[in-house]
Amino acid sequence: MELTWQAVADVVVASISNQVEICGRGFWGWDRFPRQI
Repeated sequence: MELTWQAVADVVVASISNQVEICGRGFWGWDRFPRQI
């Protein structure tokens, strides 16, 4: 089984997005940084 970097990136982005929606940006302190995604 072989994973491409694109597939890995998609999973990571999806996981981060889900956590942000559940916990809120303030919880992670993302408001301090410009959004890269």
